[in-house]
Amino acid sequence: MRYINKALLIVAAIAVSSLFAGCGDADSGITVGVASGVAGTGPAARGGTPVGSTAWSTALKSWPKKGNSQIVASDSVVRSSFDQWLDARYPPVMPRDPQVVVLIENLRAFNTPITDLAGDWGVPDTGAAIRPQAIRGIGKTFWADLRYALVEGDQARAMDVIVAMANLPRVAHGFDGSVPRGLIATLATVDSFGWGLTDLLREDGAVEPTAEQCARLRDAASWLDAPEPFGPVGEDENRQRIMKRYVEETRPRLRRQLDELCG
Repeated sequence: MRYINKALLIVAAIAVSSLFAGCGDADSGITVGVASGVAGTGPAARGGTPVGSTAWSTALKSWPKKGNSQIVASDSVVRSSFDQWLDARYPPVMPRDPQVVVLIENLRAFNTPITDLAGDWGVPDTGAAIRPQAIRGIGKTFWADLRYALVEGDQARAMDVIVAMANLPRVAHGFDGSVPRGLIATLATVDSFGWGLTDLLREDGAVEPTAEQCARLRDAASWLDAPEPFGPVGEDENRQRIMKRYVEETRPRLRRQLDELCG
């Protein structure tokens, strides 16, 4: 029987609220990434294709206005209802507010060019004007899509989305390998991948991935097998401190979840 630690879910919920606290700042002009000379060089950033790079670049550049729930929502009531629905402490259910469903469907349309890649990915184009909150915020957009797919009983969609969530840390690290800014943002995307796995493993989820779906997911998440996926830790105390939770807690948990889902 699949069991989810309640304390873990509470911690996750707190992390969600703090992680996305700044996601409504769609007008921020700050950009990060390859153009600033801080591209990640760790194993997680190796690979990808030009097609994947173009698709991810387009999605991340357009996220602040087209994928950010705080902007896409029709009003503040819908935004609030959506945030209450996207709560890691509770299993996915059909939203009570029809306008929240409309919002989720709009976010799903935004996600589709990425999920249509079927696991392909690539580091965003050199010079792409991507705002910092887009790297973390798109994880929330994917997560909403996944939870709604579970409500609908659409396993194929849920698995397509979790593959995108598994590739997001690759994209994040490849685009901004700086410390601490880029590393913190990358680890935030790792956390969002974990939220997706948690929902897929809920007792009432009944998700039974096919061999092909699991192969795609394991390939996307293969960075978990690298000792230092986001670059060498070395003697850098700042990097050591940031990576400590990933090494001691997050990575072992994600590996267990992945094995449970695709054992």
